[in-house]
Amino acid sequence: MIESKLYHLLDTFSSKELDYISQRITHSHAQSYAHLQLWNHLQLILTSKITDKSKETAFANVFPDQKFNDQKLRLCVSQLYKKIEHILFEKEIGNREILKAITLLEIFKSNSLPKHYQSQLKKVQSLIDNAVIQDVDFLDKKIIVESEKYEVLISQKRNQDLNIQNILDQTDISYYAKKLKYICTAMAHQAVYKIDYKLGNIEEILAAIADLNVEDHPALAIYHSCYQMLCSPDDLERFSFFRSQLRKFQQYFKREELRTIYLLGINVCIKKLNKGDKDFGRIGLDMYQEALDNRSLLINNKITRYTYRNVAMMAIRVGDFKWAADFTETNRDHLSKSDKKAAYHFNRALINYNQKKLDAALENIIEADFKDHLINLAAKTLQAKIYYELDEDNLLYSHLDSMDMYIIRNKVLGYHRENYRNIISYLKKLLKHNPYDKEKTQRLKDKISEVKTLTEKSWFMTQLE
Repeated sequence: MIESKLYHLLDTFSSKELDYISQRITHSHAQSYAHLQLWNHLQLILTSKITDKSKETAFANVFPDQKFNDQKLRLCVSQLYKKIEHILFEKEIGNREILKAITLLEIFKSNSLPKHYQSQLKKVQSLIDNAVIQDVDFLDKKIIVESEKYEVLISQKRNQDLNIQNILDQTDISYYAKKLKYICTAMAHQAVYKIDYKLGNIEEILAAIADLNVEDHPALAIYHSCYQMLCSPDDLERFSFFRSQLRKFQQYFKREELRTIYLLGINVCIKKLNKGDKDFGRIGLDMYQEALDNRSLLINNKITRYTYRNVAMMAIRVGDFKWAADFTETNRDHLSKSDKKAAYHFNRALINYNQKKLDAALENIIEADFKDHLINLAAKTLQAKIYYELDEDNLLYSHLDSMDMYIIRNKVLGYHRENYRNIISYLKKLLKHNPYDKEKTQRLKDKISEVKTLTEKSWFMTQLE
């Protein structure tokens, strides 16, 4: 039962979202008794009122006095899953009033209902004029509305001005915004993965944008300032302008897209912090806090274990341990149930380790057991460093052998395998190394400095000082 798609879907929802689904299911006249019983049983599991998540217990609650039938339970789960999908779809369409109105407009048009069509077109234009969300997709909807207006004007067969210029202008604006959006994505991606993307006619686009009032179009304003910021990441003035545009226009974007925009700026701060610029680290923390306050960092009302760790790590690296600790405690309940314990203790371990509270860090890291292989290896690496700094050589040897076996068993690590193999190899060299032999120390330093894939290179160098 616990492994069903239905359970995993429901486990991502907030209590408010679960209440909404419950109301829809409970008040549906078409709902079968079995589906209602299954829903009630799942709610008890999700709210931790019952701990037995077995199929047998679920079946007994849904089909009392019947002999267990796995296939019958699977069918009931599948049917309820489809019903909930339909509820979610209807809810999302209800939230997309412009799309709904345009769909109705097309229906009236295809059914040759001119009066209905004309009335609906006015409604669509009103929704466009008062739209809250004005992202790139919204610009496409404006083109659709202008195109529909054109169809009305041309069908009247009168000598009058057509709205062709509006269509041309709106098509350009939509194209510029889309192009800049994906250029920003490409620039961020190639900075990490060293991929050389061909950005196309960017100079022509920039020249055309120079003649526009970009602030009339939030999507264009945001991505234009983001592009300028990514082109000159060292330019604090451009970065500040990007942030001002982000604050000014953030209400026009859905949370998912707003999260991506924030991360484009935060990633620049991380790169600058990696080069030792703590001022940009502080800016990055401010941006993280803004994104937490407006909830754009949350996915399905949850913070991912990656973001939870990255935010704390940025605070640690700028030396603000109180900020890291406060964040770790305050946002603990925003983690998913499956990540909460491990992610919390990993953050606490990072804070304690960087404050040189090694025994406390070791107690935390032992509790940080992740299913995610890469985070698990990051935790195991931290544990190895703690053992080394505590002079627990025997424990470290055993731990490194365990790490090696973990890497052998999990073949999905890809290119990360080389990095962790190198960490293990050089930790073993450190254990055998005589720190008083200056010549051998320098040779080991030279070897480490030449290794291309070694994320802990600076730590190794510090140990050899």
